Amino acid sequence: MGDDNNHKDEDIQAEKIEDIMRARDRLDKILQTKFRKKMTIVFTDVCGYTHYMDTRGDIAGRAWMQKHHDIVLPLIGGHGGQVLDIMGDGVMASFEDSIAAVKACVEIQKGLAGYNRVTDPADALHVTIGANTGEILVDDDHIAGDVVNVASRIETKADQDQILISKSTYEEVRGSEDLLCRLHGSVSVKGKTEPLE
Repeated sequence: MGDDNNHKDEDIQAEKIEDIMRARDRLDKILQTKFRKKMTIVFTDVCGYTHYMDTRGDIAGRAWMQKHHDIVLPLIGGHGGQVLDIMGDGVMASFEDSIAAVKACVEIQKGLAGYNRVTDPADALHVTIGANTGEILVDDDHIAGDVVNVASRIETKADQDQILISKSTYEEVRGSEDLLCRLHGSVSVKGKTEPLE
């Protein structure tokens, strides 16, 4: 009798595990098809924002950032990007097309350089830009995942007026005749054991 009950318990447990594994497989497929997308994430950051606000005041700082937004945000949208967040002195955007993302980055630097040529040097706008491409988890307008974190870390390694892209973004854009990229080198970023190219 005892052996029969043990076999029944094992059969029920095995059936439950099989059901759970089937359900997990079905849910994984739903996550892959509905909530995971390959995208390029771009982060920008305005250089000298804190100093500008400290020396010029809140109203002047707000007007300075509005000028930045007036130049940068239309360029993101014009290249098919979506602004996901404006974080004080920076922007986070997503692009479904990597080439469009990198072209937007180039146009942002060109647009700011054009503005800087005709403005007082004390009011010049300079940004650092970082981009990374990969599979991200998308839930409405909220995105998350390692790709986002790495894009943010890459941006912090860029110098003023520089665009740094990850190796995965480079692999997506290297065939474009409109973009010229060169190896910057490897950088160590927080949260990664190996340096990133």
